[in-house]
Amino acid sequence: YVGFGTLGENFVKVSLNNKIGVLNKKGKIIVPCQYDDIKMNFYTEIFIIQEKGLFGLRNLEKLLVSPKYAEIITDDGGR
Repeated sequence: YVGFGTLGENFVKVSLNNKIGVLNKKGKIIVPCQYDDIKMNFYTEIFIIQEKGLFGLRNLEKLLVSPKYAEIITDDGGR
């Protein structure tokens, strides 16, 4: 893996074969390295994944919404 930096206190964004994934701080794969980019909503720990220019959502366990949207806007609840 090539380290990209932290996502909050508990996660690290990494790259493998030009695809992005997420590890927890123990080194366990949380999001496989299969996306073009990943961002995170820090309040909900939901990952915004990007693949082929489209966006979707993942949580710590599974894919929630396949990358099929041109844009995803999150609301942090006024925090």
